[in-house]
Amino acid sequence: MNELKNGIKFSLIILGIIIGLAALGWGLVFILRNCGLMFRAWVGTTYFLIMMILGQALVSVIVYTLSKLFSTTQNFKHKKALAAIGIIAVLLSSGVLGISVLFGWTFTYQPEHVVDKHGQKMVAYVNSFLDVNVTYYEYLNFFVCGYTVLGREWYGSGGYDPFMREPVPEPKTYKFYDTQGKVIAQSEE
Repeated sequence: MNELKNGIKFSLIILGIIIGLAALGWGLVFILRNCGLMFRAWVGTTYFLIMMILGQALVSVIVYTLSKLFSTTQNFKHKKALAAIGIIAVLLSSGVLGISVLFGWTFTYQPEHVVDKHGQKMVAYVNSFLDVNVTYYEYLNFFVCGYTVLGREWYGSGGYDPFMREPVPEPKTYKFYDTQGKVIAQSEE
């Protein structure tokens, strides 16, 4: 019975850490947005991975606790059945969440590159799911960049990262702005 109490206590501690990190993360995002900034993509990816690891730890502790309940219950068949159903439900929901995250990550991945464009250091995000689109933001530091879009380029159909090719191909259309929103360069099309 002591292991059961420890499992519940540990589950609540992990859940508290997850809720605290989620509140901190969303609070920081809110503050940055109000200041015209956003986290760079690698920061969000790292945060997401940490939250996934904590979520898996929580699932593991819940399954362990329910299995201890299942193994220590002798005469109460309904408690054994309830523990077994709980274990199955937690494992199935964890699997569905994992598959959903994998598909979501596959279709929303946007590599980032720090580049110089029009005399300014920028962070370029490549979206190449069907068409190759690059969006540029002001580079500020290792952790954050500007929230305002400073430029867009379209390379046509693809599914590739133009910055990974030598030489970097020319975009078919582009439009760049200064930090006040005035157009500084634009393609003819």
